Amino acid sequence: MARVKTTRREAIPDLMILEDISALISHSQDLQETLNSIVAIVAERMETEVCSLYILERKKNRLTLWATMGLEQESIGKVSMGITEGLTGLVIERMTPVMVVDAQAHPRYKYFPETGEERFHSFLGVPLFEKRMPLGVLVIQTSRRREFSRDEIRLLKAISAQVSGIIIQARLLDSLKDKERERKEYQKRMVDALRKLRSYEGRRLERAGRGALQKWRGRLAGLSVAPGFGRGTAYILKARMDLKSVKKERAKNPKREIERFRAVVERGIEQIQNLKQRMSSLISKDFANMEAWEVTPPVASTMPRK
Repeated sequence: MARVKTTRREAIPDLMILEDISALISHSQDLQETLNSIVAIVAERMETEVCSLYILERKKNRLTLWATMGLEQESIGKVSMGITEGLTGLVIERMTPVMVVDAQAHPRYKYFPETGEERFHSFLGVPLFEKRMPLGVLVIQTSRRREFSRDEIRLLKAISAQVSGIIIQARLLDSLKDKERERKEYQKRMVDALRKLRSYEGRRLERAGRGALQKWRGRLAGLSVAPGFGRGTAYILKARMDLKSVKKERAKNPKREIERFRAVVERGIEQIQNLKQRMSSLISKDFANMEAWEVTPPVASTMPRK
């Protein structure tokens, strides 16, 4: 069995690393660029060969590699695992730091050939979260087997808190961008609808001036103001229907037409009877409420009169 070396190092200038990351966050404009710079700083200052950041997709419950220093850059965006897979998924399951001296010997170890991580052994992962909701995992790895000190674990947790803030802000910004894009699309649809409406009104007035009856073949699109409600001007595209406009035609099967007419009349009588019963029931309830009110009138106010 290989002997595990516990390396004693000089105290890490925690405040300097946190200050550098804070300065990087405040000056950076691009999320991917910021994350790439953070993993590079962590790997350099904590003297590890690898620092990687995995972000959790909540809808799919999968962790995806977003940034890394030490692993193959081609694996960014391609390496993905479920929250029940690998040591990185174990961090999400426990929502606490996970340290493994020899990762490849751990039963939860999962190998991804595209990362080239077979030469790294020690593993330390800390969760990224917001109000106890997981956001991702920050991981550091070394080629030699070693135990990370409590100070190193504490420092990586502090860095993960800063990274969590970046991810939260980025998601809020994306949400605002989506809302702005939806607003512009809605505005464009409104402009198109108004343009079509004006075009239709112009054609209608032109037809009225000519005095010719023409059939309009366009399409008038509308937009709802709120779900279930709408407001606007209605246009009747066809003349009002009445009995005079019905063409007189001889029925091919008079007996069948008479049967259909009788069925319609019976259905109408049935609907009228149902409506009558409903109205009688409502009137009976109203009278019952009135009688109850007369028997038990409202209690007079006990407040003294001025």
